[in-house]
Amino acid sequence: MIEGLLAIGVAVWFYRIAGQLGRDPLLWAVIGAVVFYGTVLLWTIFNKTAFMEQLHHQSLALGVFVHYLGSVLGLLAVWLTRKLGLR
Repeated sequence: MIEGLLAIGVAVWFYRIAGQLGRDPLLWAVIGAVVFYGTVLLWTIFNKTAFMEQLHHQSLALGVFVHYLGSVLGLLAVWLTRKLGLR
């Protein structure tokens, strides 16, 4: 759920910034959403290893941290894409 809301926010953010910079807003909105979801997908695949599954179930706080770390990494990847791609 939170990933979907964040992806919409990223798409709107990229759309507005690209429009202000004279770039194609729709293309950059799609790029932002794909970068975010791609990073979250890679984290989810990595998170399914036996070690991470064990880590996930050790405590509630650690489980929440591991679960939402994918979204944080996705936002970091989006921020780097915005800094490097939209100038």
